[in-house]
Amino acid sequence: MKINYQKFAYYLAIATLIWACVITLVPIIFQPLLWVFGLESYDFSYSFVDGLTVNPTLNNATPLVTLSVFTLDLARALLMAFGLLGLRITFLEAAQSNALSQRAINGFKRFAWVSFLLLLINPFINFTMFLIRAFADPTSLGGKISFSFEEIFKDLFMGLLLIFVAYIFAEGRRVQDENERFL
Repeated sequence: MKINYQKFAYYLAIATLIWACVITLVPIIFQPLLWVFGLESYDFSYSFVDGLTVNPTLNNATPLVTLSVFTLDLARALLMAFGLLGLRITFLEAAQSNALSQRAINGFKRFAWVSFLLLLINPFINFTMFLIRAFADPTSLGGKISFSFEEIFKDLFMGLLLIFVAYIFAEGRRVQDENERFL
């Protein structure tokens, strides 16, 4: 069974655009709505924290603390969207049968490097947000904080793998150009 990769790439480009928009709009739309109605923040899961029993909330936070959490959340979302839009370029090029174009390669490299950067800074962003929330309401803390090095190394390996694939992709382009010049 032959798969029409151009059509598949086109659908992936649409899905990537939708995802980039969603992850950007969530902090912009939902976080202010939650604050207006006095509800807790929507982000309570920190993948680097294992032993925390109660997450700090922003219910008693000052406007500066609330704005700090919002800014960190939005900065991470915008960085993710920037990387995803690079991947979208790769999908769009593949949909036009230009999977090895320089534009496609640059889009994938951008996605790979942004993904790697996010893997490096996510634990620090999450920890900073945790500290901001903890200082906003110190009584809401319980349990202990521990890091999962296995998860960090797995993510680091995946980030490096993406970068490696991006450079293999570029080498494929170089070989294609060389073959075309030979003919």
